[in-house]
Amino acid sequence: MFQDTFKGGMNNVRNFGTDDILGALGLQRRSTFGDVLFPALGIFAAGAVVGGAVALLLAPKSGDEMRRDLANKADDLRQRVGNAAKDALGEARHAIGEAREAIGEKEKELPLNLRKRAEGTESNNHLEHGMK
Repeated sequence: MFQDTFKGGMNNVRNFGTDDILGALGLQRRSTFGDVLFPALGIFAAGAVVGGAVALLLAPKSGDEMRRDLANKADDLRQRVGNAAKDALGEARHAIGEAREAIGEKEKELPLNLRKRAEGTESNNHLEHGMK
């Protein structure tokens, strides 16, 4: 009897996933900044390449002028992407800090919530068996 109960309990624990644990803590997953940033950077880079190609085809400049302009634009693009990456990293670090704080607060509440849940279960068991 005990072994069956123990095995059933262990199977329940094995079936717990990240979402189950977060749900027990009153939390849920949310999309990260990276989930939005990387596709946006890819689209931005593709637009920059297409725009550069169109500019090359339509600009009436000499070869030296064109190479100089392209080098300047490439440097500008590198700086923009670098700044965007630094900003994204800063926002990601901030979001991680907030998540750690929220988890820490929920972690402090967990023993009390488990104790309340256990007390509720015990009182239900006493009622079922006719005990006070």
